[in-house]
Amino acid sequence: MQLIDTQSHDSHFTQIKRGLLISLPLLLIINSVIWSLYAMNAQNLRLQWQSQAGTALDAVLLTIDRLQSDLYGDLRVLADSPYLKQVLNSTDEQRLLSLAAQWEVFSAVKRRYDQIRWIDETGMERLRVDLTSNGAKRLSDDQLQDKSHRYYVKDALTFQSGEIYASPIDLNQEFGKLERPFKPMLRLAMPLSNNQGERRGLLVLNVRADAILEDLARHARLSLGGLLLIDHTGYYLRGFNEGQAWGNMLDRGDDAYYRFDRSYPEIWREMVRSGSGQVEDDAGLFIYRTISYGTGGFENRYFLVMALLPQELAAQTGEERDSWLTVSLLVSVILTFLAFYIAFTRPQEGLG
Repeated sequence: MQLIDTQSHDSHFTQIKRGLLISLPLLLIINSVIWSLYAMNAQNLRLQWQSQAGTALDAVLLTIDRLQSDLYGDLRVLADSPYLKQVLNSTDEQRLLSLAAQWEVFSAVKRRYDQIRWIDETGMERLRVDLTSNGAKRLSDDQLQDKSHRYYVKDALTFQSGEIYASPIDLNQEFGKLERPFKPMLRLAMPLSNNQGERRGLLVLNVRADAILEDLARHARLSLGGLLLIDHTGYYLRGFNEGQAWGNMLDRGDDAYYRFDRSYPEIWREMVRSGSGQVEDDAGLFIYRTISYGTGGFENRYFLVMALLPQELAAQTGEERDSWLTVSLLVSVILTFLAFYIAFTRPQEGLG
């Protein structure tokens, strides 16, 4: 009896050993294939994101380029207005009324200009039409302001008549203080002259830059990752979070929360060096383009960046990884069962 028990024990041990010898190589091969397929799929997902991100950035650049052409065209149309030329040659209230009426219609139709202004050569506003929730409206004389201290007035007055000055994007100020809620603004200005060639100040359009930021937000909603807009000094105009924007206007100094160049110095150096491309390191994957506009030595430079941070990279492939892990476990269980089934049934069949 003891001999029979010993033989039975040896037989079971042999069957288990045979099951392991059958299952382990199969499990190794099959799981290697499964995880190779997962790695290929994860890489394809990343390449797909990179392609989509690059396409989204190029679409934004094209939109901005078209917008710039439209804005410049509008400024030239207003500068060529006979009503404006009459005012520049002989300013009186009746002519100002006619010009203001034209600007009010233009502003109400376009809906993109927060202000249309004639600022004289001393920096004083002489005529101003604001776009309000109730339509476009001329401001009274007592509401006009001295803008001689503003950088865009000083810079634009150095241009020649007919040239277009474009300011950086910043927040609007009224009476020396930031307007709240914040109004992102881009200003276009053209020096003006009368028929005698005398300088008569500037035609200034305050362009609502929130339309640009809203377009970025729309593309961001359609894309994985964060869509950033960064000025040439490294400050966010559009950050990962809404509170990161406009640190340059709010005296945030070198606080890294408001500065891309402080949070990602290696990425920033490569962006400044190349202007367009992609960089990946431990901080994440960054695809970027450069936006440049302006003339006469006043070129404005911004970086448009699509950023996929490590946690987003992990999330991008996490669902796929879980699916492939489930497949791997199921296949492993089935193969193991089959291997041991074969190992235990073959000897019995042989004895019959």
